[in-house]
Amino acid sequence: MKKLLFFFTLFFAIAAYSDKLYVTNVADKSISVIDTNSNTVERNITVGNGPVGVAVSKDGTKIYVANFYDNTINIINATNYNLISTVSVGKHPSGVVVSPDGSKVYVANADDNTTSIINTSNNTVTTVPVGKRPVCLAITPDGSKVYVTNYEDNTISIINTSNNSVTTISVTQSPIYAAVTPDGSKVYITGGDRLSIINTADNSVNTISLGASLTDIAFSADSSKAYIADGVQNVLYIVRTSDNTILNTIPVGTEPVGVAVTSDGSKVFVANRQNDTISVINTSDNSVSTISGVGPKPDCLAIGPATQTTPSPGVTVPLAPQSLLILAGLIMLAGMARRRVA
Repeated sequence: MKKLLFFFTLFFAIAAYSDKLYVTNVADKSISVIDTNSNTVERNITVGNGPVGVAVSKDGTKIYVANFYDNTINIINATNYNLISTVSVGKHPSGVVVSPDGSKVYVANADDNTTSIINTSNNTVTTVPVGKRPVCLAITPDGSKVYVTNYEDNTISIINTSNNSVTTISVTQSPIYAAVTPDGSKVYITGGDRLSIINTADNSVNTISLGASLTDIAFSADSSKAYIADGVQNVLYIVRTSDNTILNTIPVGTEPVGVAVTSDGSKVFVANRQNDTISVINTSDNSVSTISGVGPKPDCLAIGPATQTTPSPGVTVPLAPQSLLILAGLIMLAGMARRRVA
């Protein structure tokens, strides 16, 4: 009986382990950490001045925050939330992404028309010229290309990560936000009421009108749906990516900006900059709840897997909830089998 209780305890403890959501609070020099299972703010962490972009390494161990007014990137330990390092980059860093293998961090520097590339092994910085006023970035799942939105010259700079060469293509008016589909086939770019879709195979561009003032984009894991916020209409569009038809329009908070989806696809989070809240959309029925307690002017969002410390000090292990649920179930079945044999 004690063994059975142990297995049930283990199962439910693991089932409750969830992704973490990181939120930059532009007006508060902080980021908020949200448990995506309970939808609660766990803590607010002090960072640099004007935190805008945020990204988390694929293994969930490091958080990277772009501080617009300090011209720096804060590197934060995602287990204990201590500051690991601060790296100087270009003028007014805005967007930030991490390569899938965690070896590089790419930063769009809005006011010197460059992208900084941080080598995470030693925090050295390489600078690559891009278009005029780069704002956001998106990286392909294989890490081979980085797409940079250049707000003032209506272009996208495509960085070949193998040699840092740059290709430039024209897109819609004033591009700001960018996201690559999980299957790597397309890049979605928003600017004003326009959505530009780049085919990554040949860099062809298709542009459509959608909404009023489009902001951030996130995708379902199977790439079949895009979640796109409209900062004027105060809604989230659910868009079918096969034909870019709007399937649903969901009211959220005031001036929605950042968008993120949990790894299991069960929830979509939207940062509402003007009422200091996060809207949570349950994707099973599109119901909406609200998280309060973040800092003023929440802006960008990043989802990362939760981590926990192993018995060896200083070592962290990412916990993938789905994998651990399967493991827990197998352990329970093994225990039941032993009892039957006995």
